[in-house]
Amino acid sequence: MILTIKNFGPISEYRCDLDRRLIVTYGVNSIGKSYAMQIEYLLLKNLLYWNSNRAGNGTNNHTFEKLVKDFDESDYERQSITEEVLAELENCMKGEWMSTFIQSLDNTFSNHSMVSSGNAEIILEVPGIAVKLRFKDASLDLKWKIKPIVIRKSASTVHKSRDSKTEFDVYSTKGRTEEPREVLMDKLVELRNEFYDAMVGEVGDIHFLPASRSGISIGMNAIGPALAELSQYPMTSGKSIAIPSIPEPISDYYLELTRIQSKKSTPYLYEAEQMEKRILHGSVKQDSKKKTLLFQPEDMKTALDMNDASSMIAELSPVIAIIKYMAGNVKKYNDRTEKNTQKESIIFIEEPEAHLHPENQVLLAEEFGRLAKAGLKIIAASHSNYIFNKFNNMILSKQLSCEDYEPIHLVKERKGAVSEILATDQYGTKDKNFSQVAEDLYDEREQIIDEMMDDSGEQPDD
Repeated sequence: MILTIKNFGPISEYRCDLDRRLIVTYGVNSIGKSYAMQIEYLLLKNLLYWNSNRAGNGTNNHTFEKLVKDFDESDYERQSITEEVLAELENCMKGEWMSTFIQSLDNTFSNHSMVSSGNAEIILEVPGIAVKLRFKDASLDLKWKIKPIVIRKSASTVHKSRDSKTEFDVYSTKGRTEEPREVLMDKLVELRNEFYDAMVGEVGDIHFLPASRSGISIGMNAIGPALAELSQYPMTSGKSIAIPSIPEPISDYYLELTRIQSKKSTPYLYEAEQMEKRILHGSVKQDSKKKTLLFQPEDMKTALDMNDASSMIAELSPVIAIIKYMAGNVKKYNDRTEKNTQKESIIFIEEPEAHLHPENQVLLAEEFGRLAKAGLKIIAASHSNYIFNKFNNMILSKQLSCEDYEPIHLVKERKGAVSEILATDQYGTKDKNFSQVAEDLYDEREQIIDEMMDDSGEQPDD
């Protein structure tokens, strides 16, 4: 699935292929990497939520009832209603999926009203289907060439519909609008499910790990009980207390950490344990009473609260905990094999390298490559040249596939940030983000040495 974000906040245009297993966006600070990731996460989250509420299809029964009645009263014997059905599907998507997505944006970005007043839009594309969400007027445009839907007049009440190779026929008997209306309702739900399955049907669960993970967890653990206490007692002083809103991806992150059950494990348990062994030198588990993470060092009998652990451990432990206990536990039933199979899991990670020594950043990149190979999808934003160069070496050594990896460089242009998907071949990816800084530092060093030599009157060695 190709995702395009246009005119959102600092972003002029951002594009990525969500079918890749390892998507990493690089770029300078404050250019929009986190902005793009949060939009991606909220979009997919609300698509999955839409699926979990398929029972309420959001359409108005009167729409199809009127359509059938108008046809019965016309002189036509048959009439194509494909556009009308697709228009009703658009209304269904707009009323359910798009409305909850906009609410999530409101919960996340304080300046969303400013964003919406511009030409902000999001486009999702899979083969044969494209949908565009425009936020200025909260409109949705669906492009989908489906099999023609035709309503026909019939004197018989036996046959309600016929699905041929060329078209889907709906039969209508004068004065009996209920049967064709129900057929059209069922067809709408069928199309709705086909759209969902084409877009994210393989996705089972998604997880968001924001930047400053350790600070967020410590802060939320500290104020959570206080907020709960405040909610128990009415204010008697007459003064109000303004509680700042928490961006939705961050609140999702915190709530997910409180729901971890250490007894459960995921299909990525081995990879998570390798990260613990090679980087943390200990294991991550949960305090079932406090609903907080604990770290058990290899050389200690007592587990440490995250407040007492190093910044590296406090920052990386939530990542490992999600991979170890939460990701990849959603199954789907395969009609062909008559077995449950694992659905895809997606993890969004901001600044995975935070608080890690370069040596551990390289190890983390190795483990991300292994996780991608094992089937976990990772979407990250990074400032690490060590991670970038390690992925290049993994491609060269065939530990990481070019088909799985999509490096994106977000660059500043006049109208805002624009993404450039970096070309990747068997030798890796050309560095357009970090190498110039290294060259500038080297040139600066040479200039300083030359100036020192000039001041001392010494001649540089050949």
